[in-house]
Amino acid sequence: MSKIVKAINAMISQKDRISHVVLGHSENTFFFLYSKKHKWSIHKDLNDIFTINYYTGGELIDYLANVRDEEWQEIENIMRYIESDLGSREDQESLSELFMLLNEKLLGMDVILDDIISDDIPF
Repeated sequence: MSKIVKAINAMISQKDRISHVVLGHSENTFFFLYSKKHKWSIHKDLNDIFTINYYTGGELIDYLANVRDEEWQEIENIMRYIESDLGSREDQESLSELFMLLNEKLLGMDVILDDIISDDIPF
């Protein structure tokens, strides 16, 4: 398993360390912080292919989320991982799971679902 897949799985399993989730200018793109310092985005294209990006520059997440398609060439220091770069089908499914988790966080569903789960009384 590659380091990027391990990192994606760590983000999923430690979802409480994900913050500042914002919808990007491009449709189906989420920008977020991990551990309050690592800037990421994940995008799902029209063919349901995922791309995850890591940003090493000094730009703020809100700025990155508002960059228009034609302005991306001005942004430097991006490490891009495309779904096809990952090994197994399970590795690729991790991207889908992270995308869903970010969508839930953006909409506040993670808090609602956690509340419902914590109130679950065993029979």
